[in-house]
Formats: sequence, C-alpha cells, structure tokens
Amino acid sequence: MRWITQYLPGEVALELFAARDADAGEQRQMVILARALGHSCFRDGAATPTAFTSPSLTSSSPTS
Repeated sequence: MRWITQYLPGEVALELFAARDADAGEQRQMVILARALGHSCFRDGAATPTAFTSPSLTSSSPTS
C-alpha cells in the first residue's frame, strides 16, 4: 500500500462525505479522490507533476 499525503480542497472532503452519506461504495469514493488528485497534480497548470516530487509525498508500507 502506498500512502500519499496531498493537500486537497475542502470541496473534495465535502464530496467524499456526501458520497459516504449516500451509501456510495468504495469505488465511487476512489473515483472522487482520483479526479481530485489528478487535478491537483497534473492539471493545475504545472509543467510537471510537482506533487510527486514534493516533500509532502509519504510512501510507506503498513507493518501488519
């Protein structure tokens, strides 16, 4: 498992909570996150995906 810590706007959290409250499945929530990460990392006008080279990226594996 890869953990990615990336700032996302509050609107994304609201959309995720609304999906959860509407009994949306994990797949729907993953789509919401993927769209938000894609926008944040690749479509924000940056020439390169800077989110993946910044110190805010944390990659680790659970110890369980």
